[in-house]
Amino acid sequence: ILSNFDRIFKISGRYQLTDNFNINDYSNPDIANKYVFKTAWQWTDGFIRDVRLWSFPNSKINELYDIFQNSLNYYRETRKDMEHAFYLFFDNNEIFEMCPIGVSGYGGHNSLHIDE
Repeated sequence: ILSNFDRIFKISGRYQLTDNFNINDYSNPDIANKYVFKTAWQWTDGFIRDVRLWSFPNSKINELYDIFQNSLNYYRETRKDMEHAFYLFFDNNEIFEMCPIGVSGYGGHNSLHIDE
């Protein structure tokens, strides 16, 4: 089924797309072969990549499997979340960052409303 799509999006269950989300932003040829995340930022114990909404080209699905495996092992060893792991295991040369990303919802760790 996924082979029918050029880009795959992952949105967390607590969030919904807003009017700031523009699918045309993803047709930029500069990001065709890149993972797209919100701009990374520093948390109290290291940098993180938010996973509220992110996407990847279908061509990277096998690579993504390896990143998930490394991230899961990292979690088992450190108990740090996927946001920390994703910052470590994604190649920064393969990332395109954008902000705003066009989602709204409530954060998991503090339940504050987020609109970005």
